[in-house]
Amino acid sequence: MLDRLRLALERRLVKLTGGAPDVGAPVKNPYEAEVHDWRSRGNQFLANGNLEEAESCFRKAQSLNANDSNTLTCLGYTLKELGRYAEARILLRRAAALIGNVPEAYEAQYLIGQIAEREGDLQNAKTQYFEVLRLAPDFSLACADLVRVYPLLGQEGEIPKLLVQCVVACPQKVDYRQWLANWLLQSQQYDAAIQQLDALVQLQPGLAEAHCNRGIALQAVGRVDEALESYNTAISLKPALAQAYSNRGSVLKLRNQLDAAIADFSESIRLWPDSALPHSNLGEALRDDRQLDAAISHYDKAIELEPLDPVAYWNKGLALLLAGQLTEGFALYERRWDASIRDSTRSFARPLWLGDTPLQGKNILLHAEQGLGDTIQFCRYVPLVAALGARVILEVQRPLVDLLQSLEGVAQIVAQGEPLPDFDYHCPLLSLPLAFKTEESSIPQSSGVKGGAAKLAEWSLKLGEKTKPRVGLVWSGNAAHKNDHNRSIAFSTLIAGLPDSCAYFSLQNEVRSADQEVLTRTPWIRHFGDELADFTDTAAVCELLDAVVCVDTSVAHLSAVLGRPTWILLPYSVDWRWMLDRADSPWYPSAKLYRQEQIGQWDAVLRRVQADLRSLS
Repeated sequence: MLDRLRLALERRLVKLTGGAPDVGAPVKNPYEAEVHDWRSRGNQFLANGNLEEAESCFRKAQSLNANDSNTLTCLGYTLKELGRYAEARILLRRAAALIGNVPEAYEAQYLIGQIAEREGDLQNAKTQYFEVLRLAPDFSLACADLVRVYPLLGQEGEIPKLLVQCVVACPQKVDYRQWLANWLLQSQQYDAAIQQLDALVQLQPGLAEAHCNRGIALQAVGRVDEALESYNTAISLKPALAQAYSNRGSVLKLRNQLDAAIADFSESIRLWPDSALPHSNLGEALRDDRQLDAAISHYDKAIELEPLDPVAYWNKGLALLLAGQLTEGFALYERRWDASIRDSTRSFARPLWLGDTPLQGKNILLHAEQGLGDTIQFCRYVPLVAALGARVILEVQRPLVDLLQSLEGVAQIVAQGEPLPDFDYHCPLLSLPLAFKTEESSIPQSSGVKGGAAKLAEWSLKLGEKTKPRVGLVWSGNAAHKNDHNRSIAFSTLIAGLPDSCAYFSLQNEVRSADQEVLTRTPWIRHFGDELADFTDTAAVCELLDAVVCVDTSVAHLSAVLGRPTWILLPYSVDWRWMLDRADSPWYPSAKLYRQEQIGQWDAVLRRVQADLRSLS
């Protein structure tokens, strides 16, 4: 964009050298034809990059008419390019004074600002650029330079104000509206960005980049169908726009149209071969399609192209973990802490421990970092840390505090948000597999978590006499989870075909409205609802059941960590911890995995579950 604008300035200077009328010259000079001729020659030398010859020509023109503002501006421009800033500034100020305080003075004023910027006088440069915009509000180059200067002055927050002012002053100016939209997009003000982009595509319907950016903003606010339309429009307008294919591929991947997503990412790579982004995106689609070797190959290519970008390393780590290559996978999984991957990270005054420092006699803080299920799964490493001679302080989500009181090796449990005691080292729970160099054969199989005897007795009375095998049901997880649309099941779908040879108990904590309607019409499934006050209640019920049938959510981890038979229903594209092509889990010996063989198809999975439930009875 800046190169295009600078070309516009060069073209304006060509007009000046060609003898455009002098605003500040009331009397015609008798040497005007010769002045015009010398300026034209100077222009030719400028076009060829011969600044010294250009200066000579403009000097001769100046000698014929010392008050010709066009000649002064062109000569000032040439001297600026030669680095002779003091001389250039004198000539440009003369030109501006001759022209007067009118819009035609903006070229000289702009060049004075450029000289100030090159000399490091950023405040003065800012003042000059503002004066240019006052004289000529539609001169985009001054706005672009202000956007560049503001961060250097530590005033980046002024950029959106400037862009809004420019849009208000020149509502039909495409550049201003496009820059404002881009700024809003980068600052994640998606609704405001959509408003500007809507106006922009009205002004210039053929601007493919605007449609592409509009798709990004729409996708960010969940308006996926409209985003797809915008990407389609961008591609129809500019078939070589690689970014649009990459973005459309991300929507298609979200919709589980993996073949189409893979095709779009591949086309983006063809059009944009030197970019790491489409390789990373293609790797993700191939990983979701279970093509792990191909996915890892594209992650490697992305790393080759962008060695400092942590995203490809992290994604490669996820693929390696999914493939069961735990040692290398957990090493790359540490890249999750980069700011470009996580919205926020915690900082501690004490150093991170990753297994390379003795802990005898030291206090170490082990802290939860992800979901409830992750905490339950990885607290198994706490006894191993305690066995190294450390005093373990465990910080976890508040709902897990009572459950984990039984955890072996914990000296103190702290709920997230409470003040922390002093400690010497810290380690996130999901970094412990790396610290202990975990391989499949060395995964700790027990954490010592168990339900309390009092809760067990209480729930034994609530469940009453056992007449059939008891089966717990969990069909949905956190609705806010990015993969919820894949891993959760409608309650009506889950219960269709369940054999009546078992007694069923709902362990669902939060029931969605559509599921609640079905649940109220299903009295043969006992729903505990608010009676499950916390995880100690759920743990006690799990201990009294013969099997727990659940989707990939925290109850799956709880039931499995307690050693109960846990039948986990998995989507086609699975989380790394469940690996691929196996019905068992090295993390949970009591778990049995039921996998989709086609995207979104639960029927075959549920038929296998129903057959196993009949066998259970």
